[in-house]
Amino acid sequence: MLHTTGVVGDRIVVVLTLQPAGSGFEAGAKRVTALTRQVYAAS
Repeated sequence: MLHTTGVVGDRIVVVLTLQPAGSGFEAGAKRVTALTRQVYAAS
């Protein structure tokens, strides 16, 4: 699991994820960053 929160402008962003078994923190962080960018761009 890798979760993150943050504030972007006037929005609170919360991302909760389950990562593939054996994934390292760095790979998970990159996935969460990419996902968060996509979600923000779609909003």
